[in-house]
Amino acid sequence: MKSKYFILALLLFGTVTNQAQNQAHIDSLIQLAQKETIVITKVKLLNQIAKMYRYSNPQKAIEYNQKAIYLIPKDSCDKLGNLYSTMGTIYGHIGELSQTLFYLDSAATLFTRAKSFDKLASIYSNMSATHFFMSAFQKSAEYLYKSIRINEQFGDTAGLAYNFAALAAMKYELKEFEASIQMGRKVLEQYPLQNEFLFMGNTSLNIGLAYSSINKVDTALFYLDQGLDYFEKENYLGGKAKIYSEKSSLYLKHQQIDSAKQYIHKALSLKEYITDQNQKLDIQMSLANIYFYENNHSKSIQLYDTVRKVAHKIPYRAIEKAALEGLIDNYQALKQYAKVAEYLRAYIVLKDTILNAEKQQQIKEMEIKYETNKKEQEIALLAKDRDIHALNALRNQQWAYSAFIILILVLLISFLLLRQNKLRAQQKTAQLKHQLLRNQMNPHFIFNALTAIQSYVYENNPKAAGVYLSSFAKLVRAILENSRKEYITLDKEIQWLENYLKLQLLRFDHQFEYQINLDPQLDSYELLIPPMLTQPFIENALEHGLKNIDYKGKITIQFTIEATQLLKISVEDNGIGYSPPSSHATSTHNSLATKITQERLLFLNKNQANDIHFSIKPAQPSGTIVSFIIPLKSI
Repeated sequence: MKSKYFILALLLFGTVTNQAQNQAHIDSLIQLAQKETIVITKVKLLNQIAKMYRYSNPQKAIEYNQKAIYLIPKDSCDKLGNLYSTMGTIYGHIGELSQTLFYLDSAATLFTRAKSFDKLASIYSNMSATHFFMSAFQKSAEYLYKSIRINEQFGDTAGLAYNFAALAAMKYELKEFEASIQMGRKVLEQYPLQNEFLFMGNTSLNIGLAYSSINKVDTALFYLDQGLDYFEKENYLGGKAKIYSEKSSLYLKHQQIDSAKQYIHKALSLKEYITDQNQKLDIQMSLANIYFYENNHSKSIQLYDTVRKVAHKIPYRAIEKAALEGLIDNYQALKQYAKVAEYLRAYIVLKDTILNAEKQQQIKEMEIKYETNKKEQEIALLAKDRDIHALNALRNQQWAYSAFIILILVLLISFLLLRQNKLRAQQKTAQLKHQLLRNQMNPHFIFNALTAIQSYVYENNPKAAGVYLSSFAKLVRAILENSRKEYITLDKEIQWLENYLKLQLLRFDHQFEYQINLDPQLDSYELLIPPMLTQPFIENALEHGLKNIDYKGKITIQFTIEATQLLKISVEDNGIGYSPPSSHATSTHNSLATKITQERLLFLNKNQANDIHFSIKPAQPSGTIVSFIIPLKSI
């Protein structure tokens, strides 16, 4: 749940400063600004005041910086760009990311006009960080590499240090923890920023988080403590609170409850110095989790519910979702299944909201990209137009304008064609995901499963009802999470199949049995496979192959090694057998499952060297065998 990588917050805030600003110094600057009559000097003072306030009082920072923007001449591109840059970092600090992007994009345009490329590199770093927070990782990477190219061109080692720290953050987000660690250590060892305590502290913190993710506890604690030392040198109390919170989470992960409580209370003692609302909620979530592990469910529920309401109002969707998960876990532990169902419904609604928000963000990103490309084309074309006027005589102007128009048309048509192809690919991907999700969230299955669970309640069998309701909740959660991933671990796939088949057993009143066989040579925790490949064919076997037989049905699912680097998955049933095209109902259902699977495999095979294959054939003496051959892929 947590927003782990702290270095990106640093990128937005710059290389500043002591958390506790000298108020007397700020007051003296305010008095000087009030008396100053020279506009440029007054603007500099107001901007300095805004920078000093941006940690302790962001609203005042916005107020003073806005006064400076009002005073500055609008043709002073470089100075106005500085003010917009400051405004962007202030909004970034308080989490208003749309405003952050607006001011940073305006600053980038102004610095481009002023040819202030060193400042432009910094803006691109901050835009990368902002898109990272918005989970727009492709846009984040684009702006980061723009910044790297500029810093390399001008030999800015400090700027490159920030760039590579951000790259380490992206590696962490992609769960490439070893690569993240190597890049973070490279930043600490090879770049001359030893006196930048805030930067060094955050880099050490991030390395500690990566080591924690691969369960190297002692090394993780070493780097967290190193980060704490740097923050103490800078007296950065918000950073110290972050370290304490992460140490608490690390100890809780390893069931050291007393140590976890000790550090979370240390973090809470510094809460007045934390201006980042996300971090405040993060600490409260950690405390709620501790209460859960102590079986203090009333306090845990109260705290999770408080976090959920605040996160919903802001909104911070990821934190709201994690709080709902905490509430579901608490009520499951208390066996209050009505509450479990209530919060599960809220969880599903929120997942849909997040999906819709992501689609809107994708559309917004395409619009921003179009506008950015248009600006770049305008700048390039205006420069070319000036060259034509300087080099060509008056008699050649008509030809120049013709070439200019043709070039615009070619660029525009090329751009539109590329954009159209990209949109078609994105639409196809989304369509496949929706088809897969609809196929897995079959309304008849959900209705029948809940009806069966309801019958246990009416029969006064709450224990069985609780078991099956818990299985149903886990199944729905897994479907919603896994349907958006290209690959999951084999262990998660097997857990999902167990929950799915248990509920189908309940639905069909145990008229069939199932068996899942795993080759002992396979490491189910490391091996990756596409999620829920077999589900459409298992459902087909239950609905058609085993439905009208007069003997007990059986489904066998096997995971075995084929050759040396191939995984074979087979689903076999003893039903009526593979349906020929003449059987309309069965063949229609079977062809639909086959078509969806073929489209999924076509999409997956485009992104890897070796293809995934599948086949359907009759079993002996009766039934059907569906087989998949998948190249081995590990975490």
